[in-house]
Amino acid sequence: MKRKGLFLSVCLILSVCLCGCESKQQSNSYDKQSTSIQNENIEKLGSITMDYEKEAAYVKGVVYDNALSEFNGRCVHKIYFDKNANIESADISSEEMGMTGNFYSCLQGFPNLEEIIIDSENTHIFISDNFLMSTDADNKRTGIIGCRLKFEGEACIPEETNFIGRAVFNKCKQISSIKIPEKVDSICDASFANMDSCTEIAVDKNNKNFKSVDGVLYTKDGKDLIAYPAGKNQKIFKVPENVERIMPGAFMGAVNLKKVILPSKCKIIFYKAFADCKKLKTVVKAGSNKVKGVAKNAYDGCKKLENKPKRNNGDV
Repeated sequence: MKRKGLFLSVCLILSVCLCGCESKQQSNSYDKQSTSIQNENIEKLGSITMDYEKEAAYVKGVVYDNALSEFNGRCVHKIYFDKNANIESADISSEEMGMTGNFYSCLQGFPNLEEIIIDSENTHIFISDNFLMSTDADNKRTGIIGCRLKFEGEACIPEETNFIGRAVFNKCKQISSIKIPEKVDSICDASFANMDSCTEIAVDKNNKNFKSVDGVLYTKDGKDLIAYPAGKNQKIFKVPENVERIMPGAFMGAVNLKKVILPSKCKIIFYKAFADCKKLKTVVKAGSNKVKGVAKNAYDGCKKLENKPKRNNGDV
């Protein structure tokens, strides 16, 4: 009986060792051109493959900007895009994203990303001045669609840029300032939200669509306040008299604001406009202190808020 027990023990140990060797062999044999091997270090969803052991992500086709956030990207340091890779905006409105509290950018789920590598034959996306860029089918319009969260200092958006994608700089907490070039004619929601260190958003004086006043971003006619730099030192901010709309995510994550004074012309406060302003206590409007419409989640995360304008005709 002792010999039999010893024999079984030896067999069991050999079995465990062989399984361990096989698992190690599978892990080391993974290649970015083949996604057929499945083990605990590899996760695949559609055109995206994550290899957590290699700390890398591989994109081999068209993906939506929010699809990359489905993964645990904290360990990813490199992303590879093959020649057919492309990034498109998810088929979900920015309003719906605002309602769920999420404004996605395609790189937002990778806080430790250090390098982006794109196949030389890819005609859809490219790197310019360390930013991830995209071109449309006819190559007539170019946009910035991604920025590494670890980007530091002044961010000068490339001169060829026509549009700035949704939430591109959201949570880029080490950027100190933004410079928007002349050709930009479209800026999506919450593009500059939660930028704790940013104190200025500057605009080229020849830009026909946007302007900057004291570092705050507005449409050229001054009717829409698009973005207030979250790192500005002001505790009290008086919105210019001409402003009619506070756009989605405009003040989102402002770290020092305690009071905002809205002008009498202000009509609408969009979703997440003041979200996550931790020190904000008061938002008042000159005159009646009522506005035409206020999004239900305009003040989400403002735990110290005591006063705010009332809705006149309901939600937006």
